[in-house]
Amino acid sequence: MERYVIDRIEGDYVVCLDENDNSVDIPLHIIGIEVREGMYLLCNDGRYTPETELTEQVIIKNKDRLNTIFNRNKK
Repeated sequence: MERYVIDRIEGDYVVCLDENDNSVDIPLHIIGIEVREGMYLLCNDGRYTPETELTEQVIIKNKDRLNTIFNRNKK
């Protein structure tokens, strides 16, 4: 089982990063689901499934980081 995070979508390809930060180009039609940048995917025997919970956790964590950065000097 492999885990990827979608870095960007370029035409008919999804550019992903694997767990070692290697770039992997996957044809969009092979993934077979609606995707967006920042989404985590699991690949098991050529089937891609979204890791919705992990994706949401990372989004929340990143929003918190941004709030900390931008609100640091607002006192």
